Amino acid sequence: MVVSPRTSNEKIEAIADQIETVPGVRKVALGGNVPVNMGNFNTFTKWDGNVSQKPLMFNMVQADDRYLDLLNIKLVKGSYFNRTSFGTEVIVNETAVKKMGMEDPIGKSIWSGDTRWTIKGVVRDFYFHKLNDEVGPVFIYKSKNWWMKRIFVEFEPGNHFRVVDKVVDIVKKETPGFPVKYMFLDEEVNKYYDDERRLNSLINAATILSIVISCIGLFSLTAFTIRKRRKEIGVRKAYGATIASVLIMLQKDFGKLIIIASAIALPAGYYIIRLWLNSYPYHVGLSVSYFIVSFLIITLIATLTLIFNTLRAASLNPADTLRNE
Repeated sequence: MVVSPRTSNEKIEAIADQIETVPGVRKVALGGNVPVNMGNFNTFTKWDGNVSQKPLMFNMVQADDRYLDLLNIKLVKGSYFNRTSFGTEVIVNETAVKKMGMEDPIGKSIWSGDTRWTIKGVVRDFYFHKLNDEVGPVFIYKSKNWWMKRIFVEFEPGNHFRVVDKVVDIVKKETPGFPVKYMFLDEEVNKYYDDERRLNSLINAATILSIVISCIGLFSLTAFTIRKRRKEIGVRKAYGATIASVLIMLQKDFGKLIIIASAIALPAGYYIIRLWLNSYPYHVGLSVSYFIVSFLIITLIATLTLIFNTLRAASLNPADTLRNE
């Protein structure tokens, strides 16, 4: 739960301390940024080792000493902020360290104008935009002057409705005359990927529909082909051909069609999927085995359909077939 009370910088911590005493609340933290679609940036050109003064844009995150722990943002090197200290210490992420070209960043400095920030810790990269975007450098700092005041609340497992009501009551009491604005972080993340979920549902529906239509078409094609060659099948059976030999004969013809169709569809599918995956900087690999399995499934379905129709035609009396034809 993320609460955005309209109050002063001095009062925000007192409200957070009250919320922390509510039964059912596990952790409380203060932060200026919701880790979804963070949009506060600043460009730095001076840090230890940056001789060329190349600029680097950071995503700025204002936080207290409990923020990273509550959001489960893991520390890689150094340490978190102290509860009582409000100095010029900063925590950066792995991408920032890499782009600044620092091998041992702890204790190194970054300058913002005349202000010198000392790197206290390094956290593992975490996502704060959509997965379409690469993780950028993050600059996490602690300051009493909140530019955006938010209280982050983590609940104990169980019934959250009563806990939410108590949290809202505390904020309402401390900020009279103002509406209490809050949201749930998991819901915000879910909303963030609504387009992807809709696309996934659409692809699933289109896939199922395509498979059904393809199976119907394949069944109809084999039935039509075998009906046209019923006389040939009857003659072959009259001369002692077995069902297996008839099936192999028909499978050769359909096998050619399956190979031609797969040679067109599978590379096209691979290209389209690869193109879509490449729109994400971090994505799963696309193994050729997926397409091999797809080809085998297509062949199996075609073979089963062919066997079914062939057995129906082969079970007829050759004399009756030749007479009717």
